Amino acid sequence: MDIIKANKVLRHAYRPPLKGAFNNKEVDDLVGKSCERVSLKEAVKAQLATAVAAEASAQVENDVINKEEGELDKQYIAIKINYETKVVGEE
Repeated sequence: MDIIKANKVLRHAYRPPLKGAFNNKEVDDLVGKSCERVSLKEAVKAQLATAVAAEASAQVENDVINKEEGELDKQYIAIKINYETKVVGEE
């Protein structure tokens, strides 16, 4: 299916956009203004810093989960020992 046929099919399925749907004041303010260029090196540094921060955050979250799991394991063992002591003692 070529793009023109696809456009016609989608237009029938979803109707044309409402009047003013693409009007955006923030975008209108930026039209015609130059944007700040960032060097590739700076962009890579920023991306790497973001990745490192995300990894550190995930590591902290994993540490918290592991600590909570350790506490739950201790509680489970204590309950199991208590249960086994009561069951054996009742016989």
